[in-house]
Amino acid sequence: MTTQLNDLSIIFNLNERLFLNALDGITEEQASERISPHNNPVNWIATHTVWARYNMLLFLGKPAANPYQGMFENFIPYDPIVAYPSLESIKEEWKKASSLLNGALQSVTAE
Repeated sequence: MTTQLNDLSIIFNLNERLFLNALDGITEEQASERISPHNNPVNWIATHTVWARYNMLLFLGKPAANPYQGMFENFIPYDPIVAYPSLESIKEEWKKASSLLNGALQSVTAE
């Protein structure tokens, strides 16, 4: 692994822990609340972040089934009618995507 890819791997591993720590202690009710009409709720932000991590695998040539495919493409905004996943489900998908991303970074070249 090149230095650049190793550095990137370290950052993604750090972000894996930070993401889970940021969600620790938040209830489902809190996760679905909006602070204001101009903010997205935590469950939307967290789901979107997991969706993006799965999409990073595409850029690395290691595509994986994204469980949130179709939820955010073409800049789909928050919709209060949509039932976003539970925090527990989001955390589990984050762990899966992170593991896949770590494996992808171990096997790709800088090119």
